[in-house]
Amino acid sequence: MVRPHDRSDLCTGFPQTDDLRLETEQLGYEGAVPTVHREAGWTFRIYPRDHDPPHVHAVGGDGFVKIRIGDESRPPRIIDVGRKTKAHEIGRVVRIVEREWRVFLDAWRRVHGQESVER
Repeated sequence: MVRPHDRSDLCTGFPQTDDLRLETEQLGYEGAVPTVHREAGWTFRIYPRDHDPPHVHAVGGDGFVKIRIGDESRPPRIIDVGRKTKAHEIGRVVRIVEREWRVFLDAWRRVHGQESVER
């Protein structure tokens, strides 16, 4: 399991580097998408060439949830849900993103070459 504040495994399948954005651009993300967190059977990913607003793609079991990360002033918000995703699993994903939003937002910013979240 990836620990929330452990940057050593910020992206599965990529060489470890301080310039994550450069690596993802060089490799593309066919088969190698940064995994920023794993918990409760869910894998949370950020696609390098994805669009704003900052969001994560949670994949687990038979479903997926795409959720805006949120920040100090806005809670996470569901953007899209796979039709096979169970309601209790959606709630679990939302709670994880609510708790770990700083980790996800920091990862989004690193992947997209933006400044990190101040702690």
